[in-house]
Amino acid sequence: MAGYIFISIGSGLTSALLFGSVLSPSLLSIILLYFVPLPLFIAAMGWGATSAAIGGGAAAIALTAVFGFKAGAIHLIGFSAPAFILGYLAMLARSGDGGEAGTAGAAPAEWYPAGRLIIWCAGIAAVLALFPVALLGPDAETFYSTMRAQVVAWLEAQPELKRSLTVGSDGAGFDWLVSQLVFAMVPSAAIVTMLTLLANVWLANKVVAVSGRRARTWSAFSELELPRSAVVATLIAAAAAFVPGTVGLLATAPASTLFAAYTILGLAVIHFTARHIPARPLILGSIYLALFVFSWIAAFAFAALGLAETVLKIRRRRPPRPDTGDRKPD
Repeated sequence: MAGYIFISIGSGLTSALLFGSVLSPSLLSIILLYFVPLPLFIAAMGWGATSAAIGGGAAAIALTAVFGFKAGAIHLIGFSAPAFILGYLAMLARSGDGGEAGTAGAAPAEWYPAGRLIIWCAGIAAVLALFPVALLGPDAETFYSTMRAQVVAWLEAQPELKRSLTVGSDGAGFDWLVSQLVFAMVPSAAIVTMLTLLANVWLANKVVAVSGRRARTWSAFSELELPRSAVVATLIAAAAAFVPGTVGLLATAPASTLFAAYTILGLAVIHFTARHIPARPLILGSIYLALFVFSWIAAFAFAALGLAETVLKIRRRRPPRPDTGDRKPD
């Protein structure tokens, strides 16, 4: 019991230390920001969600004592709560002998579906990305004007960066650039937060496996599926994102994260399709290069493929191919 408490509190204090280092502006602090919840994810997936809850409470108390109530609340809401929820869901399983899910020592027949875990990440990331809107808005006009003033002030303080961004353009071009940056903030923050949560779940599970604890096993990436109900939510959010005003602003967060979820599913379909092709490494390399170079254009295409897969079950329509056993599942 003492060891359990030590690990729980230690994970929280480690997370708090990472969070505290982020408060000093530097390139390293930006990198560390993505790993702030990792100790809590490790506690949740290795020692249970209660361990992450204890650690989150310890982190909130420590940060409140050192930096004030605001820092403790931000950590509790933005890092501890997601680690608790996602860690709990990731380790849910149906045991093979019909016992309770997650029973110690039981061999699970089925883990909580990875596709549903991705949707949970999308939902949590959307909520977290909307917190600045609530603090700086809450209406769209106030939020955009506040963020615009902050972006302009930041660019004015970086004359060389401003000059490189606006070379060859007039004042109207600068205004357009600022408007695009402000508009992209909420959806970009939502997608980055979602991918960060997914990365922390994956990394935490790797650490738990190395430590010898009972770790989750993942099915092949090419077998990933998302629930059909998410299609409806995606279409509603996408339609609402085009509504002017506050409704459109609020809808950009879930629309972006669900769009990212279906982009991931589209990539899984491509992995499935290319699994027996000899030139598979070259094909997949070209696909990911296109995603990096063409960004949103390629992502939209993959997301459309993911939506089509959920509705039409494209992978089930392909005839089975014999598996020679010389290729690892992906």
